[in-house]
Amino acid sequence: MKDQTEKDLTPPFWGSRVIQKIGANSLFENIRENVLFQGRWQYTKGSLSDEEYEKMLDREIRPEYSLLKEKIVKENLFEPSIIYGFFQCNSDNKNIIIFEKDSSKEIMSFSFPVEKKSPYRSIPGYILPLSSGKRDVMAFQIVTIGNRINDELKKIYANNSFKRYFLLHGLSVESTEALADICNSRIKKDMNISTGLRYSFGFPSCPDITENVKIYNLLDGKRIGISLTEEGQMVPEQSTSAFIIFNPLAKYFKI
Repeated sequence: MKDQTEKDLTPPFWGSRVIQKIGANSLFENIRENVLFQGRWQYTKGSLSDEEYEKMLDREIRPEYSLLKEKIVKENLFEPSIIYGFFQCNSDNKNIIIFEKDSSKEIMSFSFPVEKKSPYRSIPGYILPLSSGKRDVMAFQIVTIGNRINDELKKIYANNSFKRYFLLHGLSVESTEALADICNSRIKKDMNISTGLRYSFGFPSCPDITENVKIYNLLDGKRIGISLTEEGQMVPEQSTSAFIIFNPLAKYFKI
């Protein structure tokens, strides 16, 4: 596979677009049951055999899961929305600069740390440098399932239904991740490319979570009902942001 620096990447549009009216069932189809059941809901296998564990899931967990999905669809508790877009960029040392289309005017820049040991990787290393004289492209995304689910969670918690609260909250978080996967797949389809890594600020390769504010501003997150706290956290809670690097040499690493 060729390095991105040898391949011309042209998106179908520049700037960002909003997508709404996404059915909750499309999110459920993208949920990984093992992550939901074991990670979010803490139904671990323990000493059970594979057969015993599957029987337990069929008997106790999957019926509960089905009821929650039915409730979400019937009461329209999810309001899935996406903003995503493509922007011209270049790297400059530890920074990635975002430019207006076919212009030298900078929109903003993102700062990244460098790995503390060999091979001393940094995310800007996967982007064409400013000195190349050629623009690169990055994609950005923000997704949310809306705030209606949190109103429902508050009611459930106020009624002391703590188990139901725990299960519905876990499902809402995992559904947000599923929506992020759907958006990422759309981006790759738009680019007619199978490569590309999705990074989120706050994770090991780019740990500075405050940089999320810049993605929010770049995509104008308020268009899909998202606001920011004074600390830069997105509201509703079930919202995520990310950027996509298309260089096939891109890796995840820990600073």
